[in-house]
Amino acid sequence: MTTLSIQQTIHEVQEKIGQVPDPETRRTLDFQLKTGCRISEAVGKYAVRKEDLIITKWKEKEVALVQLHTAKHKGRPRILAYPTEKAQDIIALFERAKPQGKVFRYGEDKIQKDCQRFFKGIDYLIEPYGNRKETDRFGNSLKVTFKEEHDRQASTHALRHFRYTELRIIYGFSDTDTDIWFGWIPKNMGRRYAYEMWLNWSVYIDKLL
Repeated sequence: MTTLSIQQTIHEVQEKIGQVPDPETRRTLDFQLKTGCRISEAVGKYAVRKEDLIITKWKEKEVALVQLHTAKHKGRPRILAYPTEKAQDIIALFERAKPQGKVFRYGEDKIQKDCQRFFKGIDYLIEPYGNRKETDRFGNSLKVTFKEEHDRQASTHALRHFRYTELRIIYGFSDTDTDIWFGWIPKNMGRRYAYEMWLNWSVYIDKLL
């Protein structure tokens, strides 16, 4: 069994995706790797559509803005920004889509099944997570959900982990940058303010130029 750890390079993961024989599955997985989006934000309930791409200017450079609809927050929008010269593959996906249509043709179940078959026997590392406590400070029972570090069968969600690692290590993204990119709510911040923050791509774009 091969362990596809989160420390592996994006280049290695891209090579693996490049071996997927079905072009539509390959394009979908590549999009997930480059955006870090959830499968439901690519092809599922909150599927990306042709109108979710805008080309604009930032400091005299062209920038591609991709709007994603955040699955865990009822489709609230967040914007991912890329220099256009580094986003030609992504731009081409939107250009081939029909007017007002979805960017990808396949559904969530097919992509998941194709990915599971393709990544059969390949795991990626999951760090410890969850709640260890059995009771709260008042003595009330709590559900213990803690999971020790373990390997997990690679799936479409693994691509989200790889993108996070690339942004943090290669591009030097901060906690705020990744909160905006992935649609996370910072501690001690209300949802309303976080939703507004997710649209502020100018915070991190200079790190990608």
